[in-house]
Amino acid sequence: MQARLRNPILIMPEEQAKQSGRSGCWVALIVLILASTALLWKAWDDIIDFIKPGIEDVTITMTERGEEIFEFNSYEKDVIAIKHMENTSWGSTWKIDYSQKFKAKYGMRVAEHAGADNVLTVRYEIIVTSLEPIGEPTIKSENGWWNNISDQDRASIINAVKNAARIQAMQDNAAVTIAEQRLRAFLENRYAGKQATFQRN
Repeated sequence: MQARLRNPILIMPEEQAKQSGRSGCWVALIVLILASTALLWKAWDDIIDFIKPGIEDVTITMTERGEEIFEFNSYEKDVIAIKHMENTSWGSTWKIDYSQKFKAKYGMRVAEHAGADNVLTVRYEIIVTSLEPIGEPTIKSENGWWNNISDQDRASIINAVKNAARIQAMQDNAAVTIAEQRLRAFLENRYAGKQATFQRN
């Protein structure tokens, strides 16, 4: 004879759906907690990097005069430079309008001077270390009746646009202030434990 189960527990489809729904809620809650924790750690790391940048975030090069150039890799600023040039000769005029967007990187030029009392004087100057073109330039040009635009003219306006972009980047007080704060923190960390004073040129 076959044994019969007494008082079998029956789980209705509705109850199964409720249990499945509760399990799904717990999984979603755990995933949300983990994601929030990861975001908090990322924000904390960004704050630490802002206050005390690591060595890997700064590129250092030496100049021929014995100065060092520090370039802060993670801080950039987009600038747009526009330049107009024209030249008139015997009533004939050529014109060029040149516009280019750049990504400007900031850094500092650093030089050490040892005093008689073994105290280092570290002088630094905030500079734009590089300008990287973004996209293609916008160029509008018009030749004169007999004085055409030469390759030298085109090279001159490209250099003029780069100079204008560099000046514009250095005139951005907010960007320069942030760059100096980050680079100064790196500089102080580099000379920690030494007798050093810092002066901005």
